[in-house]
Order: sequence, then structure tokens, then C-alpha cells
Amino acid sequence: MSLTLLAATPFPLFLLLGAGSDLARYLIPNRFSVGLIGAFFVAFAFSGLGWAELSGHLLTALIALVFGFALFALGLWGAADGKFLPAALLWIGSSASIPAAVYISLLGALLSLLVLAVRRMARTWPILTLASPSLRRLAATDKPHAPYGAAIALGALLAFPQSELFKALAGLT
Repeated sequence: MSLTLLAATPFPLFLLLGAGSDLARYLIPNRFSVGLIGAFFVAFAFSGLGWAELSGHLLTALIALVFGFALFALGLWGAADGKFLPAALLWIGSSASIPAAVYISLLGALLSLLVLAVRRMARTWPILTLASPSLRRLAATDKPHAPYGAAIALGALLAFPQSELFKALAGLT
């Protein structure tokens, strides 16, 4: 493993922490999004990539921010999801943004179906939610959306090996 690839280790760490927090508490603390952004610039400095690649990463994050803000404004996402998405896609950049969008969309749909199933089971067998506060939160209907932070994190992790940044850090370019 390349030493420069170690610069990428905060990426999965912050993604998994954010996903876990969203699943457990319907909350993604800002420190995970800020951590992703700060660690990106450190990793990028080790990558050897240039200004053109950096601008692609920044533009991808900006587009994701606008998209996340729109979904939040429509009441489809929480504000934390709208911040977590651009922080994650900053690492992905333009080269792997389409695969990331596909992965995140498919995982988000699967997650939504899972939440609907949990909610249906909780109505049928309410005793199931007594065992776990996380299941109780997922079963609650006061939250209209699923904890999409998990879909964002897993989709970004799946797409990352296709990104220019990963390839540069791994010495594959």
C-alpha cells in the first residue's frame, strides 16, 4: 500500500461515523462534514493532482450542495444530509460523480424501502421496537425521510476507487 494512500483514511472514517450517527440518531454532526472537507485538502496535497482536477472536485461539491439544498428545501432531506453529500462528493470529484450518484440513489431507494418495512412491522408488532432505540427511531413516523446519510456514505465509498484522487493516492496513475 502506498504511503500517500494513508492520506485517504479519514474519508471512510468520517463517512462511516456520519452514517452510523444518522442511522442511530437521525443526526449527522457537522464535525463529520467539516472533517471530510478538511481532510480532503490534506489528501489532495499528497495526491500530486493539479488545479484542473481540484476545480473538478470543487465543482462536483458545489453541484451536490445545490442539489442537497434543493432536497432540503422540498422537505425530502434533512439539513445534515444536504451538508454531508457535498462533503463526501468533494472526495469523489467529477471523474466518478456519475457512479456515485447511481450508487447513492440506489442505496437511498433501498434504505427507504427498508424504513417503510420497519415502520409497517412496528405497526403490526410494536414489541419489536422495544428492544432497540435505533429501531424505534426508524419506526417513528414523525421523520418523513430515511436516514440518507447511510446511503450517501456507502455510495461514496463504492465510487471512491473510481475517482482520480483515489487513483493518484494509490499510485495507479
